[in-house]
Amino acid sequence: MLNINSGSRLVAMIQRWLRRRSIEAELHSLSNAMLADIGLVRADIAMVARESAKSKAPVMTAKVASAKSEVADVADVENARTSDIANDNATEQLHLAKLA
Repeated sequence: MLNINSGSRLVAMIQRWLRRRSIEAELHSLSNAMLADIGLVRADIAMVARESAKSKAPVMTAKVASAKSEVADVADVENARTSDIANDNATEQLHLAKLA
């Protein structure tokens, strides 16, 4: 039979394991470039996840969120540029059609 301390340790061990798996999954979902942005390479993922899971502070989760946010910002800028170029092209074609 488990005593209370054994049960608490088991629960804590399962929680760490779940955190580690979650961190690993999140990091594996990132591109190599995004990993580099947060100072990692793919080979570091298991070790970083293990160490981060031991900590109560969600260090890697914050870094991953920050990297994803930066990528989203870059994507927004690229979409805006593409839209501006499309508008410029449409305006130029309209102007050329009026001249013809």
